[in-house]
Amino acid sequence: MKVLVFPKSQNPYQELLYAPLRDQGVTITYLIPLTGSHILGLIFLIPQLILYKINGYNIFHIHWFYTFQLTVSNLLFQNIITRVFFTFYFIIFILTIKVLNFKLIWTIHNLSQHTNHFILEKRIVAFVGKTSNILIIHSPSIQKNLGKMGINESKIHIMQMGNYNIYPNTISQNVARSILKINKKSFVITYFGKIEKYKGVMELIDAFQQLELSDSILIIAGECVNNQLKKALLDKINNTVSIKHYIRFIPNNDIQLYIQAANITICPYLKVTTSSTAYLYLAFNKPLIYPLLGNLIDLPDNIGFPYNPYEKDSLKKCILLAYNKNSNLIKMNESINKFKESISWYASAQSLLSIYNLL
Repeated sequence: MKVLVFPKSQNPYQELLYAPLRDQGVTITYLIPLTGSHILGLIFLIPQLILYKINGYNIFHIHWFYTFQLTVSNLLFQNIITRVFFTFYFIIFILTIKVLNFKLIWTIHNLSQHTNHFILEKRIVAFVGKTSNILIIHSPSIQKNLGKMGINESKIHIMQMGNYNIYPNTISQNVARSILKINKKSFVITYFGKIEKYKGVMELIDAFQQLELSDSILIIAGECVNNQLKKALLDKINNTVSIKHYIRFIPNNDIQLYIQAANITICPYLKVTTSSTAYLYLAFNKPLIYPLLGNLIDLPDNIGFPYNPYEKDSLKKCILLAYNKNSNLIKMNESINKFKESISWYASAQSLLSIYNLL
């Protein structure tokens, strides 16, 4: 069995999933653009597809669509002309996959794209859903939305994600706080991960500033490639001494520093289909504050504090609830450990292999 995967992401998700399959003799190859030029690299993808087909690859597994947009954030380039170009080229790309008789699998990490880089986005998503032989989702909550798009639900398969306990985890909370110069008795909330509009970091800052909780700290750690958003974020934080920000790329070895310092972690998303960050928090045995969206809906009870993102001030109320129940957070460890023990990448890979064998 030969599987062609696209795109190759920095997210460890793919290698965690595919490594057990390689051990079982499945050939997994990433479709990687041939040139450093983004546009030329995309154009050459089609002849690459032909060559891989000749070499016996019969399954094409697509994960994300973000490659089909310009990599610059300058608004001068993010116009209707570029969006039309990428939309039509993406359609041609998907049709080429089908014409070459690849079996197409789409793992739906994002049902709606985080940046508006396609025209008629909902129709594009429906088109890929209907064209795919199999769709993989990480939560049954997404299945209803696909059904509303006219997608045949019989080709939808649910696959659980594994445990993200892959990063160094060698320091204690006290050591982490000492390094970050945070009082050992403070109530600390950590947001970790890339900072994008849909992740609700601006709204998190608003809620935290409005609460004015005594002896509390909000940590914001992660990269923000959108310069306009980064400036707005820093302007909003201003001189708020209770917000410690580390808006930069965080090396793998340092992830533990910002998460271990926390009493509780947070996913303040405005929209999400699949969150791996929540699984990362749990890998560090940290309870979390999270909205009832996407795969977060399926998290077990007593691993944190869920809230309805459509209710007014729900995020703020949830932070306050966690603050008031700080002494009970340690009791959530049992539920967190039980959940972590119930998931593994080997099990996810076996599920994926059984899906591949259906084709």
